[in-house]
Amino acid sequence: MNYSESLAYLASTRILGSRLGLENIGILLKYLDDPQKDLSFIHVTGTNGKGSTIAFLHSILSQTYTIGTFTSPAIDLINEQIRINDSIISDIDFARIATQVAQKREQMILDGHAAPTEFECMTTMAFLYFKENQCDLCLLEVGMGGDTDATNIIDTSVLSIITSISLDHADYLGHTLKEITDHKAGIIKENGHVLTYPQEKEVMKVLTHVCDEKKACLYIPDLKPELTGHSLDHLTFSYRNFTNCSIHLTGLYQMYNASLAIEACFILRQLGWPVSDTQIRTGLQITRWTGRFEVIRKDPLILVDGSHNSQGALKLADTLSIHFPDQKVILVIGVLKDKDYETMTDCLVPHAKSIYTISVPNPRSLSAVELKKVLEKKTTVDIYACNSLEQAVNLSLGAAAKEDVILFCGSLYSIGQIKTLLLR
Repeated sequence: MNYSESLAYLASTRILGSRLGLENIGILLKYLDDPQKDLSFIHVTGTNGKGSTIAFLHSILSQTYTIGTFTSPAIDLINEQIRINDSIISDIDFARIATQVAQKREQMILDGHAAPTEFECMTTMAFLYFKENQCDLCLLEVGMGGDTDATNIIDTSVLSIITSISLDHADYLGHTLKEITDHKAGIIKENGHVLTYPQEKEVMKVLTHVCDEKKACLYIPDLKPELTGHSLDHLTFSYRNFTNCSIHLTGLYQMYNASLAIEACFILRQLGWPVSDTQIRTGLQITRWTGRFEVIRKDPLILVDGSHNSQGALKLADTLSIHFPDQKVILVIGVLKDKDYETMTDCLVPHAKSIYTISVPNPRSLSAVELKKVLEKKTTVDIYACNSLEQAVNLSLGAAAKEDVILFCGSLYSIGQIKTLLLR
């Protein structure tokens, strides 16, 4: 297959949706000689902060090591999910490896096995590419949950990282923190090393129990970074012996993700993976991560943020209060109907001077019209239901004065298309 054909093939697998379980990807990988068994991993799960924490670690570690990174979902281009050091997988390599996976997938189906999903195929492609390029370490982001996520097919990990856990994906993972944590704790390996963001007592009880059962070493840092400066270009904070660290991810919550990455580097040192203080500081400063309180344009100021659950919306609201304490924003928002959009909008509506609702380009989207009805019960500001993302961009820009702030938010699935429209 060429690149276009490989994209079309992967798109054809989306009809299968999300399917948790390790049997299928295990069979697919066996057909390809189990490339994951020759790799070393840092495995990351959680509800919020996975991608940003991985982005910080990627920038820090790739100064010394060959680092493969697999994240999801894609924002701008599907290739960006698979990268080694500073480069995403090329179109040629993407097509070549997708062809290998597709051939084995079709053989699986002929042999009577269930068809692997798109995410299982992409995970397999990442393993093949990382092995081919002899990566020293691979940063692996869980897609959903942990225990039955396709990425958990790995047997061991150098370090398991668990970022902030809150209620999300209830239909798949459960309706309580305990049920959700039970799934996420599934990435903890026998005799492994586990770093966790400080969590609710209910969450910590589960993590401590699982680590005890598996004789895993659990690290719980006192994660209290101190904000020392902020602008829309950078944020500075101090944490432990790192004073005035500068990062370009300017959401207030990012200093916590950066601090967790610092703690991960301390553990890696203990485990025989040297990382210097200079590399940590430099890595934090050069990190970029799209769609997280990202400035797209100025005059008017346009921001996009992919926060897509109640905890993320609360942190986004805190960030708005820090950067715009005396100003309300033009809010353009779309959400998925299986999210806690009531709580999400409760957090964000008080910051809005007007609101444009959109339908997210995903089958699970709450429609723009339905979202408008939800919001009308919460506020008296003007609300407009848009027929398309393009209309939302045009209407919000048309209504904005030079000094206004426009914020596009609510889902990662709409960020890529919105950025394309804005940058056009």
